[in-house]
Amino acid sequence: QGNREAALTAFRRRAAENPSDLTARLWIARLHVQMGRPDLAEPVYRSLMLEAPNNVEAMIGVGSTLVSMQRGDEALLILDRASKLDPKNADLLAALGAAHLQAYNIKLGLSYLESAVSIAPTPEHRLALEDARREHGHHVLASGFFEDFNQDVPNTSNANLEVDYRVADRLRVTARGQFQEKFDFSDQRGGLGLDWQWHPQFTLHVHGLAGPGNDVLPQADALIYVAQTMRRAGWDVGYRFVELDGANVSGFSPGAN
Repeated sequence: QGNREAALTAFRRRAAENPSDLTARLWIARLHVQMGRPDLAEPVYRSLMLEAPNNVEAMIGVGSTLVSMQRGDEALLILDRASKLDPKNADLLAALGAAHLQAYNIKLGLSYLESAVSIAPTPEHRLALEDARREHGHHVLASGFFEDFNQDVPNTSNANLEVDYRVADRLRVTARGQFQEKFDFSDQRGGLGLDWQWHPQFTLHVHGLAGPGNDVLPQADALIYVAQTMRRAGWDVGYRFVELDGANVSGFSPGAN
């Protein structure tokens, strides 16, 4: 009926009366996951795995919750062991795919997700594969707009094209072009960028666009951004320089979370 709190209370009572009831304890862990609490689900799954070392669902649960907590390297150790017990388990393959993506083993991660969809093409597995392809695969983005005014105002048009190519698991290169016609001015600019994950916790973004002679769009637009992501905290720092017709703007943005 969707009342997860009541279900959790009932399963906890049942597990307290009979600690060897593994089904009740599995449901406690599942409910924690459904309620967005992987930190509470992980120790429950792990206790089940210790008592029943060949329980593949418990192993998948530990691995999946570790991935949710940004601990993909630990998850891979457990999920790889589970794959030897049940190599055709679609949920296990999907969990392996998510763990490898987090470890920036992109090609291997996508391969596992594709295998999961091939075995069990559920909406959940399909969505995970689509999201992974959108985020990690090559892609081309194109957009534009046109404004036609019914008053004495010049029409406006804009077009953007971006090609994003993954050179390696940890390196992406982008090329971008932009055209804009506004207030009777026609501006164009283009540029390149790279995203480099030189370490699982560190990311470097460098992007630049240039359009000498632009009147409305910036004549130069450069961004440098570095970020570190950790389990409980992280930091990032960015610098952006924009040169307009007759003015320069610089921005420095440190942050912590």
